[in-house]
Amino acid sequence: TRIGEFFASGVPPARMGSANPNIVPSQAFGTLDGSYILVSVPGEAHWQRLCRALEIENIRDDPRFSTNAARVKNRAELIPILEERFRNKPRRWWLIHLPRHGVPCSYVACFEDVVRDLHIVQSQTLVERETPWGRVVMVEAPWKFSRTPAVSVEATHFPDADREEILGLVRQIEPVESSPVEKPSALPLEGIKV
Repeated sequence: TRIGEFFASGVPPARMGSANPNIVPSQAFGTLDGSYILVSVPGEAHWQRLCRALEIENIRDDPRFSTNAARVKNRAELIPILEERFRNKPRRWWLIHLPRHGVPCSYVACFEDVVRDLHIVQSQTLVERETPWGRVVMVEAPWKFSRTPAVSVEATHFPDADREEILGLVRQIEPVESSPVEKPSALPLEGIKV
């Protein structure tokens, strides 16, 4: 969508964060607990449901907001109203409440969410490995194939642990004779005064 705007106008579109330029609202909103939820209203029926869920039926039929085209035009007026509502409750509350009203939503995952995600845990994407400095958590390949398993991540080892092996490989390399480098007739900036 944004690249289409650029090709149509030749002007780079203004940055909008997570907001969709063609659907309002369709973006992330901050919540009471400092988290973010993603809310999208792809149609007018969704707009009515969102207004009911947020208890803002008084603006549902307001000509500035009653259609998506009007909401896009009046985004600057509408978004602060919605932001104020979403800041009143924590993320988890909204993730239960909005779907009950038929409003599409999700959450923006923070690191704590990612490491505790059921899929991440069950697929063993995060693994513990022993290192010379203690146990560390590392990221394994996120895919698992039955006939072509990924190579497991190895923990780092002591510095210089491979020294002899590496030096042995280097000693096996035959030296390559190089031709003598000719001296340039003049240095690149010779004679230029600043």
